[in-house]
Order: sequence, then structure tokens, then C-alpha cells
Amino acid sequence: INDLNVILLFLRANISELISFSWLSVLCVLKDMTTEKHNIDTVVDFMTLLAGLEPSKPKHLTHRIGDENP
Repeated sequence: INDLNVILLFLRANISELISFSWLSVLCVLKDMTTEKHNIDTVVDFMTLLAGLEPSKPKHLTHRIGDENP
């Protein structure tokens, strides 16, 4: 068995973890890109954004965020 075969065996055995890691990577990139425009901190916020809706926060959370950044 050469090195390429070992790598292929490893990838076949762990493909579900690789797919999960890819999704996690995509979510991390999305979070980094959207935190400036939207206050995204939960999976529900991501799903709302992906559905094309505007994420909204309760007013008490919005005020608290606004107070921290003068």
C-alpha cells in the first residue's frame, strides 16, 4: 500500500466527518461575513438569514447592544 492508498482509505472511512466539517466551515465563514450586517449568534438566526428573512432581536437585546457601542 502506498501513501495515496492510505489517504484514500482514510477519506472513505471518515467521509461523514469531512462533510460535517465542510458544513461547519461554511457556517464559520457565513458568521464572519454577516456579523457586521446582522446580529447573528444562533442557528435560528442563520436559518432566518438563509431563508431570506431579516433577523430580528427583542428590543431589550437591541438596546443593550446599542448601549455598549457609543
